[in-house]
Amino acid sequence: MPRVPQFAGAHRAAQQLEQSVSQPVQAGGPVMASGGNASLAAAPQQQPAQTGGVEAQLQALAQQAQQQAATVTAAPTVQDPLTGAQLSESGMAAVRWARSKVGIHESGGNTVRQLGFAGQAWCGLFVTMAANKNGAKVTGNTAYVPTIMQEAKSKSNGFAGWTSNTHAARPGDFVVLFGGGHVELVTSVNRDGSVNTIGGNTSTPGGGEGVARKTRSRGQITGIAKVRYG
Repeated sequence: MPRVPQFAGAHRAAQQLEQSVSQPVQAGGPVMASGGNASLAAAPQQQPAQTGGVEAQLQALAQQAQQQAATVTAAPTVQDPLTGAQLSESGMAAVRWARSKVGIHESGGNTVRQLGFAGQAWCGLFVTMAANKNGAKVTGNTAYVPTIMQEAKSKSNGFAGWTSNTHAARPGDFVVLFGGGHVELVTSVNRDGSVNTIGGNTSTPGGGEGVARKTRSRGQITGIAKVRYG
């Protein structure tokens, strides 16, 4: 996380400005009357301090602090080298997490001890775990891929939407395949509309089922479930 800047300087400046507003204006010194008499003329009246400029400066300082705070708390983004679109750093983090699991294999019967899966299809569970460990809040029965499709289309339970346009896919989104029979995590999109992925519960180069990288053609892709990252 980026380091939050300190605004102590701005606060000190504001305090000094406030103090200058509260300081009374000093009356003028004694004035000798004409004709050599030593009597004092009436002391000039104090002029009210002009606070309009100070208040404007205080308001500017407050706005500057708010802008700096907003810059600090904004979600970091990176740029897609293909489309130029802004990508969520959380989505990229989900991809990095999934990449770290490539090579894991089932021990049999849909059981993956390293990930805590046992006894059921886990392609949907894998992509959900990748997303939720990195800022998303995907809920529901994601072990059942048609549920992912339904919730993405209704923009519910952590999904931001559904699209059949593969060029709209972003790292960290879910790509639904084979009419809803399988789902994988999007890592990038190619110019021809094919999608690079990391999937669980899928065939691996060494044989058997596990976590592996894939490139899915447009003909294999049913649609993209857009994930909402916080």
